Amino acid sequence: MRTLPLRTLPLLLVALTFGALLLPQFAVAQSGLVSTLKAERLGLERGWFSQAQIDRQRHHVVNAVLEGDLLLVLSDSGVLHAMNAETGKTAWIAQFGNPNYPSLGPAANKDSVAMINGSTLYVLDRSNGLQKMMKKLSGGAGGGPALTDDYVIVPMFSGRVEAYSLGEPLDFPWYYSSTGRVFDSPVATPDSVVWPTDRGFLYVANRGDEAGIRYRFESAGRIMGHPASVDGTLYFTSTNGYLYAINEQNGQQIWRYSVGSPISKPPLVVDGMAYVATDEPSLHAVDIQTGTLRWLTPGVSRVAGVGKTNVYGMNRFGQLLVVDSRSGVPLGQLETCLSTMTVSNSTTDRIYLVNSTGLVQCMHEVGSDEPYLHDNSPKPEADADEAADASADEEPMDEAADEPADDANPFGAANSNPFGDTSNPFGDTDDDNADDPENPFPF
Repeated sequence: MRTLPLRTLPLLLVALTFGALLLPQFAVAQSGLVSTLKAERLGLERGWFSQAQIDRQRHHVVNAVLEGDLLLVLSDSGVLHAMNAETGKTAWIAQFGNPNYPSLGPAANKDSVAMINGSTLYVLDRSNGLQKMMKKLSGGAGGGPALTDDYVIVPMFSGRVEAYSLGEPLDFPWYYSSTGRVFDSPVATPDSVVWPTDRGFLYVANRGDEAGIRYRFESAGRIMGHPASVDGTLYFTSTNGYLYAINEQNGQQIWRYSVGSPISKPPLVVDGMAYVATDEPSLHAVDIQTGTLRWLTPGVSRVAGVGKTNVYGMNRFGQLLVVDSRSGVPLGQLETCLSTMTVSNSTTDRIYLVNSTGLVQCMHEVGSDEPYLHDNSPKPEADADEAADASADEEPMDEAADEPADDANPFGAANSNPFGDTSNPFGDTDDDNADDPENPFPF
C-alpha cells in the first residue's frame, strides 16, 4: 500500500480547505441565489427566498406577477403558487387545466385570481386558491386576462376582447372587435380597460356607466406590454423607439420621447420618473412631467425595481445591476443566473427575482425593514416652455380618435355590453463581460 510523503500532507490540507470554501460559492452561483455578502457591499439585503412548487426536470416558470400582497408564480405545468409578498410564506398552491397546454396570466383583483390554460379560463378564490369559475373560450387567447371588480377581460388572438361576468358566470360574454391581433394582456385601471394590438393601436374602454370604447390611439410602431396608468396619464412604449404619455380620458398626446432604438418592454413609472430599458440595451430615466431625459445608463436590458436611493436592473448576462437614481452612475453588479426574470413592482421598493426553476428572492435596500411605498401622487404642473422644448424636434403627434363610440354600459348591469356595439367603428378588422468596452459595470 502506497503512502503519501509527509511533505505532501500540508498541500493536501490546503487543497481540501480551499475546495470546501469554493463549493458553497459555486452552488450559490449555479442556483442563482444572490450572495448576501456582496449584496451588503452594494447596500442590499435579502428579505427572503423560497422555492415555487415545480418539477425542475420537466417544467419551468412562465410568469410571475405581483398583485398587492400576493406574489403569484405560474409554471408551464398549470401550477400556480401564491406567496406572501413580504414574507415568502406560501398562501396556497393550485393545479389547474392540462399541463400539456400553454398557460397565460395570472391576474388578480381583491377577491379573485384568473388565468388561462389552453382555451379555458379559470377563476380562483384569492384567499384560498379554490376554483370559482371555469369558462371555455371562443378561440385562442392572445394574452393573459385582466380583472375588474365585476368582469374578467380576455384578449383573443383574433383581436376580439371578451368580457365575462364574475357575478353571473352563465351570462353570455360581451365582446369588442379591435383592429389587428392582440398578443398582450389588457390593463384594468381605476377608470378604463386598455389593450394594444399589433397594428399599433391602443384601445381604451370605459369601466363606468357611459359609452363603451372611449377612443383608440394610433402610434407609429407596435405598442409593447402593459401601459402604466399614473394620475390620469397612460405611459407606454413602441417598437419604433418611442415612450408616449397620453391623457387617459381623451387620448390626447401630452409628450413623446425618442430613445433612438427599439423598445420591447413596457416602462416602469414611479416617483415622477419613467424608466425605460431599450433593446440596445440602455436604461433611460425620463421625467414624466416634461418628457425630458434625466440620465441614460448603457448595459441595462430590464428594469428590476426602484428603491429609495438606487434603481435596479438586469443585463444580458443575468446580473443584477445597481444604478444611482439621481445621476445614473453605475455602482456595481451582483451575480444571479441567465434565466432570472424580474417582477414589475411600481408600488414598493421590493425587488423580486424569479428564475426558470422556481427560485424566488426578495431583495431590498439595507435598513428598509418595512416596504417603502413609492409616491405616485400628482406632481406640480410641468412648465409649458420646457414641455414644448422636449418635443420641438419630433414628428407630428399621433392622434386619438375624435369621437368615442356611443354605446351601452361597458361594466354596469349584467345585461349590458361592457365594450359597446360589437361592430368596429374604426374600420377593418460572471466576468465574461469584464473586458467589454460597452460594459459600464466593470466590477
